[in-house]
Amino acid sequence: MNRKLLYTLTILSIGIIWADLPKISRAEDSPSRFGAIAFSRSTRMYGYVFDRADRDSARKGAIEECRLNAEKKDCKAVVDFENGCGALAVGDIGYGAGWGDSLGTAQRYALDSCRAWTGGCHIVRWVCTTGAAPDSQSR
Repeated sequence: MNRKLLYTLTILSIGIIWADLPKISRAEDSPSRFGAIAFSRSTRMYGYVFDRADRDSARKGAIEECRLNAEKKDCKAVVDFENGCGALAVGDIGYGAGWGDSLGTAQRYALDSCRAWTGGCHIVRWVCTTGAAPDSQSR
């Protein structure tokens, strides 16, 4: 067998084997990353996750984290986001949540949402997926 033919067959064989390998799905391999924040109105505790592979697992993960901190089990996902940031603002008698492609946008929406219902609003938690624009603020 000549070298050119052997080389071509080897390359084709590698390509066929490579195509048959199982694909591993991880958040860092996906162009979309998801996050969420959950909140308990009765205890005012929260939970959050980021860089999950899908929206549903982000929401479930945030609720689970919230339930670890809350005495009551009334946690619910109040915001979820894809390739961006989410924020939770809490006020005197209510809360607000927001999301956006940057931290500043998410915080602004959370504060606006909270202030529509109550006073004394302030950001208690924010989170961004990897690669989102976190601006210069941190919490």
